[in-house]
Amino acid sequence: MQVDGVGRGDADRLVTAVLAAAGAWSGESRPLWVQAVRDESRSALRFVVLGPPRRVGDVLGMIEELTGDVR
Repeated sequence: MQVDGVGRGDADRLVTAVLAAAGAWSGESRPLWVQAVRDESRSALRFVVLGPPRRVGDVLGMIEELTGDVR
């Protein structure tokens, strides 16, 4: 998932929120794996989320709600 037009401060806050949500579900038998990569030159933030489909959907939905601009 990619979020465009994200400044450094907003990206830091968004990554913190996503990692906190992923950590909240870490007690499950199949934990989430989340990686975030910031592309400074494009002001973009990319997320890779792996794990149980329902939880991945929850995280992607959360990112979409927080940003409103997702690809």
